[in-house]
Formats: sequence, structure tokens, C-alpha cells
Amino acid sequence: MSHNTFGHLFRVTTWGESHGRALGCVVDGCPPGLKLDEPYVQAFLDKRKPGTSRFVTQRKEPDQVKILSGVFEDDRTDGQVTTGTPISMMIENVDQRSKDYSEIRDRYRPGHADYAYDQKYGVRDYRGGGRSSARETAARVAAGAVARRVLGDDILIRGAVVQIGPHAIDRDAWDWDETAKNPFWCPDAAAAARWEDFLDETRKAGSSAGAVIEVQASGVPAGWGAPVYGKLDAELAGAMMSINAAKGVEIGAGFAAAAFSGEQNADEMRMGNEGVRFLSNNNGGVAGGISTGQDVVVRIAIKPTSSILTATQSVTRTGEEVDVRTKGRHDPCVGIRGVPVAEAMLACVLADAKLRHRGQVGPLSGVRVVEFASIGPGPFCTMLLSDMGADIIRIDRPSGVGGTGPNPVLQRGRPSITLDLKAEADVALAKRMAAAADVVIEGNRPGVMERLGLGPDDLMAANPRLIYARMTGYGQDGPMAKTAGHDINYLAQAGALDAIAKPGEEPRAPLNLLGDFGGGALYLAFGIAAALHERNTSGKGQVVDAAIVEGTASLMGMVAGAYQSGSLKRGYENNVLSGAAPFYRTYECADGRHIAIGSLEPQFYARFIEAMDMQHYADREQRDPAHWPAMSAELEDKFRTRPLADWLALLEPLDACINAVLTLEEATSDAHNASRGVYVEADGFFQPAPVPRFSRTPGALQGKAAAPGEGGQEALIRWGIDS
Repeated sequence: MSHNTFGHLFRVTTWGESHGRALGCVVDGCPPGLKLDEPYVQAFLDKRKPGTSRFVTQRKEPDQVKILSGVFEDDRTDGQVTTGTPISMMIENVDQRSKDYSEIRDRYRPGHADYAYDQKYGVRDYRGGGRSSARETAARVAAGAVARRVLGDDILIRGAVVQIGPHAIDRDAWDWDETAKNPFWCPDAAAAARWEDFLDETRKAGSSAGAVIEVQASGVPAGWGAPVYGKLDAELAGAMMSINAAKGVEIGAGFAAAAFSGEQNADEMRMGNEGVRFLSNNNGGVAGGISTGQDVVVRIAIKPTSSILTATQSVTRTGEEVDVRTKGRHDPCVGIRGVPVAEAMLACVLADAKLRHRGQVGPLSGVRVVEFASIGPGPFCTMLLSDMGADIIRIDRPSGVGGTGPNPVLQRGRPSITLDLKAEADVALAKRMAAAADVVIEGNRPGVMERLGLGPDDLMAANPRLIYARMTGYGQDGPMAKTAGHDINYLAQAGALDAIAKPGEEPRAPLNLLGDFGGGALYLAFGIAAALHERNTSGKGQVVDAAIVEGTASLMGMVAGAYQSGSLKRGYENNVLSGAAPFYRTYECADGRHIAIGSLEPQFYARFIEAMDMQHYADREQRDPAHWPAMSAELEDKFRTRPLADWLALLEPLDACINAVLTLEEATSDAHNASRGVYVEADGFFQPAPVPRFSRTPGALQGKAAAPGEGGQEALIRWGIDS
């Protein structure tokens, strides 16, 4: 028998039969570091176990769970936690009465799986239904407890019975607190009273009744699920239909939506204080197969229990016509104990969706990073890591980081916790965070972290696999290691500032793109990625010492090589890339706008001078600096005669490396940039989209820029850290 495993990344395999020695499950794909012990799982199993009222089977099963693998505890874990390896759980059967089923050994119970199993496998365990028994669902409830740990406390899953037989609740009377006050998980006190009488009569008649279960999940973020064949609602429907006795599933309004008009069915939207606000939830929290951020709402129709005392017409294995009465202890309404099962399946689907979503948002999914807040290259590097799926917590100082304010782009995609690193308790918490992390990023002057007791020796002693990434201007050692500096100083030290200086003018830094972000953040990110890759082989972490001066010097590699080989001349007036060459610079147009000319290659240069009616330069050596000043002056005069739009209409069709100098606002709406999604709008700001692009695991914005202290406690819980 195959198909006993459910899920993609969060995978659950159940095993065992109703009257076997035990049943259980194996949960694979659970992340490490989550708190999990038997009492936690048992609390959910106790909601499902038999014998809790006269309205469920009187089989006396304690359903005591044993966790056999996949967990670990010592003096560093603060309780038992998952290890990331398969979690095996077992529940022993202690009150099976197989003799009650001897009369149906060769008889098929109508409405049961007896006949279908026999036709498929040629053998069946008739004792309690064997594998087709609802007893199997105990293992699902245990797996659902693990799934809830994966989801975290931000997602609340609840279930209720909303109909038994023909008797439905009054939805206007819905009160979640009522579900714990009656044996039916009913949110309507009046309906629960009616159900007692109805089921008492049903039991006395030797019959059974069906039910409708509704389960809801609150706090599910938008974006889980995938279109077409990975739809979240399709996964939910499949999971719910796998429950024994389930015969139908609705998401949101479900079948009732067929009677709605388009206006009635539309989940209209308005802006609220926290973003988009939906005016209804007919979609049940899923649109296009992807979660919308609303409550996920699922209903399941559960058929009446097939094992009943009333005589029903059937046949034997040999074809003899008989009447069947099923002895034993059975639920008069199996839907009642189906509530914790449906909750568990909802939790498993959502846990799988969460892990798949994390797997889809970047190749660094699952990498945990602790960022000690800094300015410039440090937060830019962690933004890049977050965009690629890394799970980052930023540690902010109570006083903030000097010289900088909140930035909706640099600080996006990670929560924050505020710690006073001069306080012993907060330093201890920072150490626990580092012990649970893959990477630590800090941007202080050399020696600062060591004085705080948070240097690489301190943290890597507790976590030998830790990548300790350090961002400085001049490096961890050397005469200038502890010297203060900024982007312009590092460019000057690396020899880059002189290379872009124009005669008669002071050297000007190109914003802080070249030093802080090019020579600093990008090299830090590259170093972290390389160290993570190497760790896969060695199993060991290491220190990454990234210095902006050294990164900038590396960026100067082509220029340094070209200078020394003679392919690029030194000095602004002789350098083809400095802006002195008339075919590689910008020009002001009549309307004050600028055009960028990059016609370096001979074929592009030829097209350019022909279009500009300057073919008298065609017989001159393109890269001879002797005629550059005169040619530049002539082009300056020409470009000032017409507005930018006119020049673009003439020159862009040449495909000669020519385009407009766009403002940032223009760049966000430019046709090409828009088609590629270069900029995206998030949280009220235009932001550069995550790059580079990956075909299977594309990056994504993981959230807004958190204020100091925002979201940190929740992140610590997710990491399994006691604050």
C-alpha cells in the first residue's frame, strides 16, 4: 500500500491499524530548534481521544504519545527541541476488542471501505476497519502538533462543528468560547443543546449522523501557495478529503458562491490603517491559489458512521446476500472527534506552505543571521541576504545607531530586538541568538565586540559552525585599522578617487555606491556566501574580514591591470572611461536634461557620429585623445540645440549604447524597468526589487522595515530562544 505520506517539504507519514499493537507517524522536514515535548503533543491528542462523552465511541484509549526520535535536550537547549531529523511518534493501542468484528470477517459493511479494500488488495484487516479506521487520525493529530510549532504563535488554528444531521448552528450566535463548554465543539450554545437530544435519539435507534466541521486559521500572511498546480486551496481540499468519512470540502463561501452575483461574491477592498482591508471573505482567505492575509476558512462534510447496529443489506466475499449489523463501540457522529483532526490537517498544510514559501523566496532560505545594527554597508548587506530568503534578526541599541535614521529600504525584511549590550542579561541573550544562528554580522571598529564579550572567540566557542562576518573600513588589523572613516576616505585610500578626478576640479565620490556598497557590502555578502558553501564541506565556521578599502581595491582590478598593460592611459584627459572621451560621457540638452553616450565600440561610434552629422571625424583614430577636446566641444554645442526627447528619437534607434539620464522617479516608471520589475512598491515606498534573479528560488521582499524592537520577540520564539 503506497500513498501513506502527505506534504512536500513538511512531510507526514502515518502507520498502523485500528487493532494493531500501535500506530504513529513520522514527520520529516521539521526545522531544528523548535520546542517539542510529549506534554505539548498530548494536549492536542486529548481533544481527540475516545471515551470523553456519551456522544463518541466508548473505546478506552489513553492515546499516550511517545516521541521516539528527532528531539534533543541538554543544558544549552532550554528544554527539548527538534533537531531537524525525522520525528517519529508512537501511540499504543490498549483497548482493542477484535472479537466484536468476527461476524463481519467475510461481510462488507455498506458505506464502509471494506469492499473497496478487498477488491484492491485481496486482503483486509476487518478488525475495526484496519488501516481505513478513523483510529489512524490520532497520528495526524500528533503531526499537527509539530506543524503548529513550525507555524509559530502568530497563526491561530481553531475548529468547530457547525452542523450535525440536519441541524445547523445560528452563525450570528457564533462564540468561540462556547466550543470548550460542550462535547460537540459547537460555537452556538442553543444548537449544542438541540444536538444532545438529537444524538441521544440517534444512538438509541442504533444509527449514526453526519456533520459539518469548520476550521479557521487566523494570522496566515499573504503569499502562501502557488498558482495553477500548487494552489493552497487545492492542497487544503486534498488534505481534508483524506480524512476518514470526509465527503465534501468548501473553501470560504464554497458551493454557495454559485448562487451569488459577481458583485455579491467580490471580496471588495479598501485601505485601512495596516494596509489593504477586505470587506468580505468569500474566497476563504485564498485567491488564485495564494493566501490573501485573511482568515483561511475550510468546511468539511463528514458522512454518518458506517458501523451501525441497524441492519443493512450487503453481501459476503463469496457473493451471498446478507444483512449486516456491526457490534462494537462506535461514534454515533464521527464528526465530533473530527474537529482536532481537521485542525491538524489545516496546520500540516499551512506548515508545508510556509516552508515551501520560504524555499521559494530565495536560495538562502533557512539561513539564520544575527545583525548587530550599523550604518551603510552593514544594513545593505543584510538587506541583500534578507531578499535572498535569509531569516534575520537585527539587534538595535536603545540609543539607536548614530548618524542614521530609519530607512524603509536598507532595513527591510527583518524584525528587530532592542538590547543594551552593556547589560549582562542582554549580552547573554545576544549570545543565545548567535548560538542559534548561521551568521553574525557586525560593523564596529576592531576590538569593540571583543570588549563586549561578543567577539568571534566568544561566540564561535559555543557555535563552531558560526560564520562571523565583520565589516570595517580598513580591516581588523594594520596601522589604520582603528581609524575613523567614510566612503570618500576609503576611495581615497584605495586609489579609486584619484582615478575618477577631473583636472582643475577636486575629486568627487560617486555618492557612496562605490565604497560602502560596492567595495563593502557586496564583498561582505560574497564572503558570507562563500563561507557558508565551505562549511558544507568542513562543518566549521570562520571569520569573514571584509574591509571597504580592500573591496574597492578589488573593484579597481581591471583599471589597475589596464594601466599597467598600457591598454588604459592614466590621467583624466587620456582615459577613455573617465568622461574625457566625447563618445563616453553625458551631454546637456536644450531643456536642461542630460543624455548618456557610451559608444565605445567602433561600430557604435560610427553610427553615432553619422547620426550627429560629424563624419569629418570618421577618418581620425577614435581613441586618440588629441582630438577629444574639440569633438566634445562640438557635441556640447549640438546637444544644446534640441531637447532630450528629440535626441532620443534620433539616437535610440541606432542601438549604439545611448539613453537618457533618468531621475530616480523616472526610473521607477520607465517601460523597461517596469516590465522587469526593477522597482516595486511596498509599504508606501518605491524600492529596488531583490536581485539577482533565480529561476527556481527567486528572492522576495520579506517584510517592511521594522522599527527598533518591532517583531523581535516573535522572531526569538520562532528560533526557539527564551528571551
